[in-house]
Amino acid sequence: MILAFSKCNKKQTIGNDLKFNEKLQQLVRETGDRWVISPDPEKFDPDSNTFMQQTDRLKYLIAGMKMPYTIALFNRIQIARETELARQHEEREREEQRIEQARTQKLREEAEAALRKQLEEENAHSKEELRRTENTRLQ
Repeated sequence: MILAFSKCNKKQTIGNDLKFNEKLQQLVRETGDRWVISPDPEKFDPDSNTFMQQTDRLKYLIAGMKMPYTIALFNRIQIARETELARQHEEREREEQRIEQARTQKLREEAEAALRKQLEEENAHSKEELRRTENTRLQ
């Protein structure tokens, strides 16, 4: 891919001097630093040296590409990206389900432990009541 910047001022166009923000710098790096400035035809004559330099730079970048960046290639890349994003989304959902299942299992185990403890306490209390009752009857 080659990025072409338009709407640049005269100084930027002549000096090939664009100050990119961080996101744009990352995009430029991802394209292998393949970018050109499309000179504004209202500011630069198509026969001017600046116009020709930018055109030559674009031709050089195109010639240096391993394969043409066609719409078909763009579509394949887009499909691959969407497939990868869908896979990542599904993986996040599976992870969230695993976390929710683990949380539910822990809550279930805690509830069962609390019920067991309550039953044990009630059972111990009942045994104590039974012993008192038998002791009272024996007296």
